Amino acid sequence: MRKALALIAVACALVLLAACGGETNPATGVTHEEATLHASLRCDRGERGAYWAEHRRLGTSAWTRVGRQRFDCGAGVSSRDETFHVSGLQASTGYEFRVCGDLTNPNYAVLCGDSTGAAHAPGDTAGRAYDSFTTQPSPPPPGTDPVIAGAGDIADRDLDAEKTAEVLDQINPHVVFTAGDNAYDNGTLAEYEWYYEPTWGRHKHKTRPTPGNHEYLTSGAAGYFDYFGAAAGERGKGYYAYDLGQWRLYALNSNISMSAGSAQEQWLRQDLGANPRRCALAYYHHPRFSAGHYSDSTASKPLWDALYAHGAELVLNGHDHNYQRYRPMRPDGTADPNGIREIVAGTGGKGHYPLRADGRREAGSDSTFGVLKLTLHPDSYEWRFVPEAGATYGDAGSTSCH
Repeated sequence: MRKALALIAVACALVLLAACGGETNPATGVTHEEATLHASLRCDRGERGAYWAEHRRLGTSAWTRVGRQRFDCGAGVSSRDETFHVSGLQASTGYEFRVCGDLTNPNYAVLCGDSTGAAHAPGDTAGRAYDSFTTQPSPPPPGTDPVIAGAGDIADRDLDAEKTAEVLDQINPHVVFTAGDNAYDNGTLAEYEWYYEPTWGRHKHKTRPTPGNHEYLTSGAAGYFDYFGAAAGERGKGYYAYDLGQWRLYALNSNISMSAGSAQEQWLRQDLGANPRRCALAYYHHPRFSAGHYSDSTASKPLWDALYAHGAELVLNGHDHNYQRYRPMRPDGTADPNGIREIVAGTGGKGHYPLRADGRREAGSDSTFGVLKLTLHPDSYEWRFVPEAGATYGDAGSTSCH
């Protein structure tokens, strides 16, 4: 009899959790220390009880409960969208969250819901599709403008990436960006752990990555998403935006559709319109313009069209294993002092590709590993190519935002 009662209780709680534990939705309002969590809740049978959200740092086991609230389903089925405000988070840290519920009857089980809407016991965590997010980097100290540094085409078995990792150690930027092809040859999780982790991996906690074509030699770039977790953006998309100082930064994915009307292009246009900034930049793997091993590519022109229309300052790329700084241009490649400046920094440690002549290019090197450093002032920026130890090539300058 007791067993039968328990089974009935669990069944009732499962019906409730179709929403009391509900289905989680992506977090919003994420800063370096706060976030707003969202859930879609549904319940029926006139039940009463409580629901709450739980969050934890990725890689840890303990959940923190927030926002416990009472519910009363009433006479019939009810549904609602609920939000939970979370504070006291750690900067540049990945979190996952779920929503849980229970009924006032002590025989009913506590169950939690994940991003698929599935209900499960709190201790049953295997393979759960929890929503996740990464907090923003810590703001620089007052009076200090943020610094971002990075490159593409980084780590392989030769471990020349250690040379550029040491440059990152020296710069100690607020954010590290990667411009794709981060771990060779196929971007597997093992290659990330063998080649990337001992070098650039020591800056993983503040890295905002993008993938390259070598990541996609592993189906769905699984190794990339597994290694970086929530910091890589939503799995399958891999594009996202964040604020740093007064700037808006766009980490895009040139390995999926960039065509006009694509999900990525429409998302970019929407976010640019919703988050106007005097200064903005984007970075991704494949350059629009290049004169090295590769040539110009029109694939990313729709992204350039969107960025240009909203006055973006910079596009940063990898793919060509060299350094190239272009004059400010329109998306069609013609000069425009109010256009976008492209910088190719495929100099993270994977070989070198020779340059060809290009009248649009203002600076370039095909023989030096190094890191691109950007200091992001409220209305201007400084760039500097910082070479590996012992190298002499350098490139530096500054300009105002549009």
